[in-house]
Amino acid sequence: MSLSAINVTAASTSKLATVAHDGYATHTRSQQQTRLVIKLGNKNGNEISTINVNQTVHLLGLLGVPGTSNHIGGATVNIQGSLDGNTWTTVVNTATETGKYNGFFLVSWTPQSTGVVYVRATYDGDSQYAPTVSNVVQLTVN
Repeated sequence: MSLSAINVTAASTSKLATVAHDGYATHTRSQQQTRLVIKLGNKNGNEISTINVNQTVHLLGLLGVPGTSNHIGGATVNIQGSLDGNTWTTVVNTATETGKYNGFFLVSWTPQSTGVVYVRATYDGDSQYAPTVSNVVQLTVN
């Protein structure tokens, strides 16, 4: 599998799930700490770690402030892939939703080749919110 074979499409959030992660970002005093969590799911919203070639997987994420219900809408999130879990390549950028699904994002991906790929999301931060990196999820494509 090569990262050039990863074609992803940002989509509007239509089905939501609860995601949790204990990782926190380093930040400056003037920025609020942020948390970014992701999970992989199928069309039914079930969490998955294995998929077949030419089947679509959905990456669901949430960007927010830990310990609050403050989700960050309208922010750019970078979806990154890795073949070894160490070297990361940004494959698509997407924006978090505003309004009803504030802070959530959904990216759909249909792998074209077999192998293992690691996926994570990053947020570069701004003057109000600190940068952060999500949990890493592993996907096996058969």
